[in-house]
Amino acid sequence: MSSKVLEHAHAREKIDLEILMLQERIRSLRSSRNALSLIHWLPPEVMTQIFIWLQSLYRGTWTNIPSREKVKSFQKWSQVTHVSRHWRNIAHSSKTLYSTVLTLDLGYAQEMLQISGVAPLSIFDFTHRRSIQSLLDNSERGWDKDLQELVVAALPRARNLWLGPDNKKSLLPHLEKSDLGLLEGLSVWSWDNVNRKMCPDSLRHLQLHSCSLGSYEWLSGLSNMVSLTLAHWTLEAESWTAVVDEILDALHGMPQLVSLELLFNNHHGKKSSGLLQFQQSCST
Repeated sequence: MSSKVLEHAHAREKIDLEILMLQERIRSLRSSRNALSLIHWLPPEVMTQIFIWLQSLYRGTWTNIPSREKVKSFQKWSQVTHVSRHWRNIAHSSKTLYSTVLTLDLGYAQEMLQISGVAPLSIFDFTHRRSIQSLLDNSERGWDKDLQELVVAALPRARNLWLGPDNKKSLLPHLEKSDLGLLEGLSVWSWDNVNRKMCPDSLRHLQLHSCSLGSYEWLSGLSNMVSLTLAHWTLEAESWTAVVDEILDALHGMPQLVSLELLFNNHHGKKSSGLLQFQQSCST
C-alpha cells in the first residue's frame, strides 16, 4: 500500500512540474504576442509621457489636504503597470513617476521610495487621514511610528512637503535638524512654532494653514519666495496693525514674490476688515 502511495505522489509531482512548465510557456507566448501589438510600437519616452499624463488625471489639483478617497484614487494610476511586463519596465525606468510619497499606506509609500531611487520627492503626510477602522486594527497600530521613520529618513530628498497636524510634535525636531537643501515647496496645516529652521533658503512656495509663527520677521529672510499663503488664522482686532506692519516688512525681503494669498479670521470666525486694509496697503 505504501509503495502505491509513493508512486502516486511521484506521478503528481511530475504532472505538477509539467503544468508549471506549460504555464511559463503560455506566459512567454502571451508576452511575445503583446510585443506585436500597436501600443508596443510606441517609443518608451512616449509611453512615459502617457503615464505622466495619466497620473496627473488621477491626481487632479490638490489645493487643500486631499480626502482619503482622492488619495486612493491617485494610487490607481499604477494599475497600468499590471498590463504587461513591458509597460511595468517603462514605468519603473521613470523615477519621477514614483517620486510622490503618500503616507496613507505604508506599503505603497515604501514601494515609491524604493522605485524612485534618488529622485527628489514630494512627500504628503496623511497619517491623520487613515480610517477609524485602521486605527482599531491591531495590525496597523505600529504604522504611526513606521510612517514617521519613513518620512524622517526621506527628508533630505524632499522637494515638496505637505504636513498634516498629527505629527507636528514628533516631526518638528527632525525638520529643524535635517538637510532640506532640495526643498522648494512647504505646506503645513495646524502646526505651532513654524520657524526659520524648517524653511531653507531654497524654499520658493510656502503655505501655512492655521499655523502659529510667533513672529513674522523671519519670513523676510526667504528671498527666493515666489508664492506665499497665510490662511485661516484667527486674530483679535487690536492685533491687526502690528501684524500688517510685520508682514509688510517681511515682503520687502521677497523680491521674487509673485503670488500672495491671505485669509485671516477674527475671533467670531468672520473675515476681518483688517484684511481689506492690508490688501489696500499691498496695492499702494
